[in-house]
Amino acid sequence: MNLIEWKEKLLPLFLKQLETALETHLAEIELDVRVSQGLEGIEQIYCDLIKEGVEKNFHALFFEETDYQQYKMEMEAKCYERGHAYAEGKQISKELILKLSHNLRMHVISNMYRVMDSLGVSSVDSAIKDFLIERQFDLSGTQLNGIVLGYLDAREYQIHRLSMQTQNIMGHMAAGVAHEIRNPITSFQGFLQLMEKSVEQRNVDPTMFLHYIQVCKEEIASLEGLVKNFLILSNKNDTIKKELGPVNLTSTLHRVYEIAKSFVYEKNVYMHFYYPQDQCWINGVSSYVEQICLNLIKNAIDAVDEGGHLFVETVMDHSNEQMVIMFRDNGRGIPEGRLKHIFEPFFNTTEKGTGMGMSICKRLVEEMKGTIAIESLINRGTKVEVRLPLISAVSSL
Repeated sequence: MNLIEWKEKLLPLFLKQLETALETHLAEIELDVRVSQGLEGIEQIYCDLIKEGVEKNFHALFFEETDYQQYKMEMEAKCYERGHAYAEGKQISKELILKLSHNLRMHVISNMYRVMDSLGVSSVDSAIKDFLIERQFDLSGTQLNGIVLGYLDAREYQIHRLSMQTQNIMGHMAAGVAHEIRNPITSFQGFLQLMEKSVEQRNVDPTMFLHYIQVCKEEIASLEGLVKNFLILSNKNDTIKKELGPVNLTSTLHRVYEIAKSFVYEKNVYMHFYYPQDQCWINGVSSYVEQICLNLIKNAIDAVDEGGHLFVETVMDHSNEQMVIMFRDNGRGIPEGRLKHIFEPFFNTTEKGTGMGMSICKRLVEEMKGTIAIESLINRGTKVEVRLPLISAVSSL
């Protein structure tokens, strides 16, 4: 069998028929499948890749055995990388890969038969026909095997990575919740022991008992707040959700300022608070705005050293019909590697708290149809920008 002679005779005809095979192949992949599976819009890239691969395979059909086996190994490695890329880029599903591969193989082989039959290849030459078709099946199978293995390995890695992330989140959650619950329970146990001892010694002081009860009530309120935060994150409690409406931002920020003053006094931090003195209205929920601002102010206070500075400023973005509330501090900053996880539930940049504050802020901001963004530089500080829908007057709603 002289492969060189058959190559000169058949290869140009195989390549000439390739465009027809590709056109028929793509036409038979239903439009709705291409759209739903993500092939629509990348058809040209797909065709270029396939054309290049099939052209190389046609040349390889006529290789000597040693070169042919080497080509197969290299091709399978490249197909493995392509399958990995498909999974990572989420361009094509596994089912579509199988469908495309089977359809393409049938059209390529059909065109090969058509070319050889058109030449009138006699039964004497049936050996070369069988040889070339067998190699084409072999190459197609090797391609598919490489792509599918790469695809499945990438998907397995993604599942493993998601599992590890879930376990990590659960670990953060468990640690944070245990910390938050342990403190009130310790208080309950301590006060109950004191009250029990007082009763046993018949030394009951009503004033002290009332003090103990008040502290316990405050701890219970803290636990209720923790439960509320969990419900906000899980989005399961419809009673927490509130209708959006006109919010007097000026009066809301004034309340935030009065509450926040006690936070900065405790740590000796300078707070610079600037908000519009004229009436300013946004579309949102007042309690949401208050909770978001207090969470971000607390974070900033935790981030700065004693004597540090915190700035809260508002700017009207009339072009986008938004009110921008900015929180800036000159604290230690957040490393870039941690910053990208800042809005993940239970992710904490400090040893304090549950790590739910920023994720709750994001959830509440988004419920008010707004956006939140954060920038930070190590040893320079952090800036958080909250944008909420602005309305010029209550009557405009």
